[in-house]
Amino acid sequence: MMKRHIPLLLALCCLALPAARAQLYIGVHGGATLPTGFYAESKLADGQWMLDGSHQRWGGAGTGFSVGLDVAYAMPFLSDLSVILEGEFMQGEPNKEVKRVHEAHAAEGEYILPKYRNVPILAGLRYSYPIGKYYDLFGEVLAGVDIRMITPYTKGERVFTYDNASTFAFRIGAGFVVRDMITLGAGFSSLGKSVLTGEYGYSDTKYNMLSTTMVTVSLGFRINVFKGLTRNVQDF
Repeated sequence: MMKRHIPLLLALCCLALPAARAQLYIGVHGGATLPTGFYAESKLADGQWMLDGSHQRWGGAGTGFSVGLDVAYAMPFLSDLSVILEGEFMQGEPNKEVKRVHEAHAAEGEYILPKYRNVPILAGLRYSYPIGKYYDLFGEVLAGVDIRMITPYTKGERVFTYDNASTFAFRIGAGFVVRDMITLGAGFSSLGKSVLTGEYGYSDTKYNMLSTTMVTVSLGFRINVFKGLTRNVQDF
């Protein structure tokens, strides 16, 4: 009688194995965004700032911040490899050069500088490698969509508004995990490019192509839903 049940027991054990080894992490993170390339450059004295209506490629974006939520599921039979889903909110202000020029001409009229906002929603893969009892090194590649939003820019009696845009985005990054809970990472994000459109006064305006690129640095905290705060250096 017992022999007849052995195959059934083995089958049940095999079905339960993936669940027993499942690693599902939920984390939160925050950090700094550092614009690069044309997205960061400006020369407002020569009209080289796209957001003031000139047909330039200079975005004039400055340092900002990001906050986000991420979910990672480690492969049951290859726990060093995880599938990840990540959503973030990023916000930055114009760079120092743009602020300095506006402050120098503040007496000429009231101004309200715009804010640069991005909401990337990305999915991808992350590979983790243990380098000690309490530390893992990881690398990741993600792709998805970014929603770009820029708040209105007021310059005296003139108001510039900008349309939202959705673009293809990707990110490559690397970092460390400490005690399977604390994450410290850095990466390069290309959040896509599209023509900046909007309205200046009562007429529609079409600017040049705005390409959003930045370096990100983040600190995060995560928990393993199935194991709580326990540690297995091989799992990620």
